[in-house]
Amino acid sequence: RTVKLGFVEIHVYSLKVFVDASACRAALFPYFGGMDLDGLLRASSTFYPFFTTGKFKKVFELTFCRSLTKEKLVGGFEEPLKTRCDDAHQVDASLVLSKLVPESGVVQGDILRLVCHGDGETLTGLYTPAKGGYAQVLVQVSSGGKGGAWLALQNIYFDNDSQLPTIRVSAIQDLPNVLMDDTSDKAPSQAEIESAVQE
Repeated sequence: RTVKLGFVEIHVYSLKVFVDASACRAALFPYFGGMDLDGLLRASSTFYPFFTTGKFKKVFELTFCRSLTKEKLVGGFEEPLKTRCDDAHQVDASLVLSKLVPESGVVQGDILRLVCHGDGETLTGLYTPAKGGYAQVLVQVSSGGKGGAWLALQNIYFDNDSQLPTIRVSAIQDLPNVLMDDTSDKAPSQAEIESAVQE
């Protein structure tokens, strides 16, 4: 089950963040279960690294509020992504940036989904045009590890150097509900936890 964690709108796009609820809960519950949003923010120096490195699916859904050229949109991602990738993963960052946006750019209502898969390595970019139609895979790359694109993309929004502090908070506003799922009053099993926690 994929659930929405938060929503925030900036001048270029609105952003929704979704997670695989059961895998997220298994990864984070042992450390942050029972905390409200204020508690997570007070523990931010510990919480955000656990969240971004946790091996559960995260989807960053960008719905564009206005038209943008490919050059302009890619330019907004280039420095934040490349500075968070190490030398060994610069090729991956360049590939993501070159394929992330359709050649024609985007128009109001277009949706770009950036999917960080639960394997801790695979990053996929999916584009759905406002006029309708199927989601198109624009890019998929395997780029895990500390300096890889999988983590670097998340850290654009969540690390201490993020230039998007509003998103950093708003995007996780519903996480306490995910960690203490109303449909279940029991903690995840040890097996679930062990399979979800980043080694």
